[in-house]
Amino acid sequence: MLFLQPTIPIWNQDTIYHGEDIISYNNIIYKAKWWTLGDLPDQGDPWQVYVSKK
Repeated sequence: MLFLQPTIPIWNQDTIYHGEDIISYNNIIYKAKWWTLGDLPDQGDPWQVYVSKK
């Protein structure tokens, strides 16, 4: 049986993200709380840590 790993996109400052969008940034998975563009995920709002791979 073949299992596929879901691909989590890497954060991009030029991408518009909406609430509930999931991204990867510096080996940490973040979830957007609301609409955002250009906000660094490790700077807090509007991002929250979803999963830490460290």
